[in-house]
Amino acid sequence: MEPNQSAQDLWITIDNLFQANKEPRAIYLHHEFHSMTQGDLSVADYCQRMKTVADALHDVGHPVTESQLVLNLLRGVNSRFTSTADNIASAPVLPSFASARNTLVLKELRNANSVQVQSETALVAANNAHSNCTGGTCHSSGSGGQQQNCAGGGNSGKNKGKNGGHNNNRNSGGNGGGGFGGRPGGQNNGSNSFGTSTFSAPAPCQAAPWVCFSP
Repeated sequence: MEPNQSAQDLWITIDNLFQANKEPRAIYLHHEFHSMTQGDLSVADYCQRMKTVADALHDVGHPVTESQLVLNLLRGVNSRFTSTADNIASAPVLPSFASARNTLVLKELRNANSVQVQSETALVAANNAHSNCTGGTCHSSGSGGQQQNCAGGGNSGKNKGKNGGHNNNRNSGGNGGGGFGGRPGGQNNGSNSFGTSTFSAPAPCQAAPWVCFSP
Protein backbone atom coordinates (compact mmCIF):
# COMPACT_ATOMS: atom_id res chain seq x y z
CA MET A 1 0.00 0.00 0.00
CA GLU A 2 1.36 3.32 -1.05
CA PRO A 3 1.10 6.51 1.02
CA ASN A 4 -2.11 8.46 0.50
CA GLN A 5 -3.67 5.45 -1.34
CA SER A 6 -7.38 5.11 -0.78
CA ALA A 7 -9.20 1.89 -0.06
CA GLN A 8 -10.68 1.98 -3.55
CA ASP A 9 -7.27 2.25 -5.16
CA LEU A 10 -6.05 -0.66 -3.04
CA TRP A 11 -9.01 -2.78 -4.09
CA ILE A 12 -8.41 -2.04 -7.77
CA THR A 13 -4.75 -3.00 -7.40
CA ILE A 14 -5.63 -6.30 -5.76
CA ASP A 15 -8.30 -7.00 -8.37
CA ASN A 16 -5.87 -6.36 -11.20
CA LEU A 17 -3.33 -8.63 -9.54
CA PHE A 18 -5.68 -11.62 -9.42
CA GLN A 19 -7.53 -10.95 -12.68
CA ALA A 20 -4.51 -10.11 -14.84
CA ASN A 21 -4.21 -13.62 -16.35
CA LYS A 22 -7.84 -14.67 -16.33
CA GLU A 23 -8.12 -15.15 -20.11
CA PRO A 24 -5.09 -17.46 -20.36
CA ARG A 25 -6.34 -19.24 -17.25
CA ALA A 26 -9.76 -19.62 -18.82
CA ILE A 27 -8.24 -21.44 -21.80
CA TYR A 28 -6.49 -23.98 -19.60
CA LEU A 29 -9.53 -24.37 -17.36
CA HIS A 30 -11.76 -25.00 -20.38
CA HIS A 31 -9.40 -27.69 -21.59
CA GLU A 32 -9.25 -29.32 -18.16
CA PHE A 33 -13.03 -29.18 -17.82
CA HIS A 34 -13.86 -30.73 -21.19
CA SER A 35 -11.16 -33.43 -21.05
CA MET A 36 -11.81 -34.55 -17.49
CA THR A 37 -12.61 -38.24 -16.96
CA GLN A 38 -13.37 -40.27 -13.86
CA GLY A 39 -10.45 -42.70 -14.08
CA ASP A 40 -9.72 -44.23 -10.68
CA LEU A 41 -11.73 -41.63 -8.79
CA SER A 42 -14.92 -42.44 -6.98
CA VAL A 43 -18.10 -40.80 -8.21
CA ALA A 44 -18.09 -38.36 -5.29
CA ASP A 45 -14.47 -37.29 -5.88
CA TYR A 46 -15.01 -37.02 -9.62
CA CYS A 47 -18.05 -34.78 -9.17
CA GLN A 48 -16.23 -32.61 -6.63
CA ARG A 49 -13.28 -32.11 -8.97
CA MET A 50 -15.53 -31.15 -11.87
CA LYS A 51 -17.49 -28.70 -9.73
CA THR A 52 -14.23 -27.07 -8.57
CA VAL A 53 -13.09 -26.48 -12.16
CA ALA A 54 -16.54 -25.13 -13.08
CA ASP A 55 -16.36 -22.66 -10.19
CA ALA A 56 -12.87 -21.60 -11.31
CA LEU A 57 -14.23 -20.90 -14.79
CA HIS A 58 -16.95 -18.78 -13.24
CA ASP A 59 -14.32 -16.78 -11.36
CA VAL A 60 -12.48 -15.90 -14.57
CA GLY A 61 -15.63 -14.77 -16.32
CA HIS A 62 -16.55 -18.00 -18.14
CA PRO A 63 -19.44 -19.50 -16.20
CA VAL A 64 -20.65 -23.03 -16.94
CA THR A 65 -24.39 -23.66 -17.18
CA GLU A 66 -26.08 -26.42 -15.20
CA SER A 67 -26.88 -28.48 -18.30
CA GLN A 68 -23.28 -28.22 -19.54
CA LEU A 69 -22.05 -29.37 -16.15
CA VAL A 70 -24.37 -32.40 -16.12
CA LEU A 71 -23.61 -33.45 -19.71
CA ASN A 72 -19.88 -33.10 -19.18
CA LEU A 73 -20.19 -35.16 -16.01
CA LEU A 74 -21.93 -37.97 -17.92
CA ARG A 75 -19.38 -37.82 -20.71
CA GLY A 76 -16.44 -38.62 -18.44
CA VAL A 77 -17.84 -41.42 -16.27
CA ASN A 78 -16.38 -44.92 -16.49
CA SER A 79 -17.84 -47.53 -18.82
CA ARG A 80 -19.59 -49.38 -15.97
CA PHE A 81 -21.89 -46.37 -15.61
CA THR A 82 -22.74 -46.17 -19.32
CA SER A 83 -26.32 -47.42 -18.98
CA THR A 84 -27.00 -45.10 -16.03
CA ALA A 85 -25.51 -42.13 -17.89
CA ASP A 86 -27.68 -42.89 -20.92
CA ASN A 87 -30.80 -43.01 -18.75
CA ILE A 88 -29.97 -39.65 -17.19
CA ALA A 89 -29.18 -38.01 -20.53
CA SER A 90 -32.34 -39.35 -22.21
CA ALA A 91 -34.69 -38.07 -19.51
CA PRO A 92 -37.38 -35.67 -20.79
CA VAL A 93 -35.99 -33.02 -18.45
CA LEU A 94 -32.27 -33.08 -17.75
CA PRO A 95 -31.80 -33.43 -13.98
CA SER A 96 -29.70 -31.10 -11.90
CA PHE A 97 -26.04 -31.73 -11.21
CA ALA A 98 -26.82 -32.82 -7.64
CA SER A 99 -29.52 -35.26 -8.82
CA ALA A 100 -27.23 -36.78 -11.46
CA ARG A 101 -24.50 -37.14 -8.85
CA ASN A 102 -26.83 -38.96 -6.44
CA THR A 103 -27.97 -41.37 -9.17
CA LEU A 104 -24.39 -42.25 -10.08
CA VAL A 105 -23.41 -42.71 -6.42
CA LEU A 106 -26.31 -45.14 -5.94
CA LYS A 107 -25.24 -47.11 -9.02
CA GLU A 108 -21.69 -47.25 -7.66
CA LEU A 109 -22.93 -48.71 -4.36
CA ARG A 110 -24.96 -51.35 -6.19
CA ASN A 111 -21.96 -52.37 -8.29
CA ALA A 112 -19.79 -52.70 -5.19
CA ASN A 113 -22.42 -54.85 -3.46
CA SER A 114 -22.76 -57.10 -6.53
CA VAL A 115 -19.00 -57.70 -6.64
CA GLN A 116 -18.99 -58.58 -2.94
CA VAL A 117 -21.85 -61.09 -3.33
CA GLN A 118 -20.12 -62.79 -6.28
CA SER A 119 -16.86 -63.06 -4.33
CA GLU A 120 -18.60 -64.65 -1.34
CA THR A 121 -20.43 -67.13 -3.60
CA ALA A 122 -17.20 -68.16 -5.30
CA LEU A 123 -15.52 -68.63 -1.90
CA VAL A 124 -18.30 -70.91 -0.65
CA ALA A 125 -18.16 -72.99 -3.84
CA ALA A 126 -14.39 -73.37 -3.53
CA ASN A 127 -14.66 -74.49 0.10
CA ASN A 128 -17.29 -77.10 -0.78
CA ALA A 129 -15.21 -78.41 -3.68
CA HIS A 130 -12.18 -79.01 -1.43
CA SER A 131 -14.03 -80.48 1.55
CA ASN A 132 -13.36 -84.12 2.52
CA CYS A 133 -15.91 -86.95 2.33
CA THR A 134 -16.74 -87.95 5.89
CA GLY A 135 -19.55 -90.47 5.41
CA GLY A 136 -21.76 -89.31 2.60
CA THR A 137 -21.97 -89.78 -1.13
CA CYS A 138 -19.38 -87.95 -3.21
CA HIS A 139 -20.63 -86.53 -6.46
CA SER A 140 -17.91 -86.14 -9.03
CA SER A 141 -18.10 -83.40 -11.62
CA GLY A 142 -15.94 -85.39 -14.01
CA SER A 143 -16.82 -86.56 -17.49
CA GLY A 144 -20.33 -87.90 -17.90
CA GLY A 145 -21.45 -86.49 -14.57
CA GLN A 146 -21.23 -89.97 -12.98
CA GLN A 147 -21.92 -90.46 -9.30
CA GLN A 148 -19.39 -92.46 -7.34
CA ASN A 149 -19.72 -93.71 -3.78
CA CYS A 150 -16.42 -93.41 -1.96
CA ALA A 151 -17.81 -94.48 1.41
CA GLY A 152 -17.42 -98.03 2.64
CA GLY A 153 -14.78 -100.69 2.16
CA GLY A 154 -14.99 -103.59 -0.25
CA ASN A 155 -18.73 -103.56 -0.75
CA SER A 156 -18.26 -101.97 -4.11
CA GLY A 157 -16.29 -104.95 -5.42
CA LYS A 158 -17.68 -107.07 -8.15
CA ASN A 159 -18.84 -110.52 -7.17
CA LYS A 160 -18.69 -112.63 -10.25
CA GLY A 161 -20.12 -115.95 -9.09
CA LYS A 162 -20.50 -118.40 -11.91
CA ASN A 163 -22.66 -121.26 -10.67
CA GLY A 164 -23.26 -122.57 -14.10
CA GLY A 165 -19.65 -122.86 -15.25
CA HIS A 166 -18.73 -125.51 -17.83
CA ASN A 167 -16.99 -128.64 -16.63
CA ASN A 168 -15.80 -130.64 -19.60
CA ASN A 169 -15.04 -134.17 -18.38
CA ARG A 170 -13.94 -136.60 -21.02
CA ASN A 171 -14.98 -140.20 -20.24
CA SER A 172 -13.11 -142.66 -22.37
CA GLY A 173 -14.96 -145.79 -21.17
CA GLY A 174 -15.70 -148.78 -23.33
CA ASN A 175 -18.59 -149.30 -25.61
CA GLY A 176 -21.61 -149.04 -23.42
CA GLY A 177 -19.51 -149.50 -20.32
CA GLY A 178 -18.80 -145.88 -19.68
CA GLY A 179 -19.09 -144.06 -16.43
CA PHE A 180 -22.21 -142.71 -14.84
CA GLY A 181 -24.39 -141.09 -17.41
CA GLY A 182 -21.79 -141.85 -20.05
CA ARG A 183 -22.44 -142.44 -23.66
CA PRO A 184 -20.82 -145.27 -25.54
CA GLY A 185 -17.49 -144.15 -26.87
CA GLY A 186 -18.56 -140.54 -26.25
CA GLN A 187 -17.83 -137.65 -23.99
CA ASN A 188 -19.40 -136.77 -20.68
CA ASN A 189 -20.02 -133.04 -20.49
CA GLY A 190 -21.19 -132.58 -16.93
CA SER A 191 -22.57 -129.33 -15.61
CA ASN A 192 -22.36 -130.37 -11.99
CA SER A 193 -19.38 -128.19 -11.09
CA PHE A 194 -19.54 -125.54 -8.40
CA GLY A 195 -19.35 -121.92 -9.43
CA THR A 196 -16.26 -119.88 -8.83
CA SER A 197 -16.58 -116.56 -7.06
CA THR A 198 -14.17 -113.81 -8.02
CA PHE A 199 -13.76 -110.76 -5.77
CA SER A 200 -12.05 -107.64 -6.97
CA ALA A 201 -10.87 -104.69 -4.91
CA PRO A 202 -12.96 -101.52 -5.10
CA ALA A 203 -11.87 -99.23 -7.86
CA PRO A 204 -10.21 -96.05 -6.59
CA CYS A 205 -12.19 -92.89 -6.95
CA GLN A 206 -11.15 -90.79 -9.89
CA ALA A 207 -9.44 -87.51 -9.13
CA ALA A 208 -12.05 -84.86 -9.67
CA PRO A 209 -13.62 -81.97 -7.77
CA TRP A 210 -15.85 -83.51 -5.13
CA VAL A 211 -18.95 -82.11 -3.49
CA CYS A 212 -20.02 -84.07 -0.39
CA PHE A 213 -23.60 -84.21 0.73
CA SER A 214 -23.73 -85.37 4.34
CA PRO A 215 -27.05 -86.68 5.59
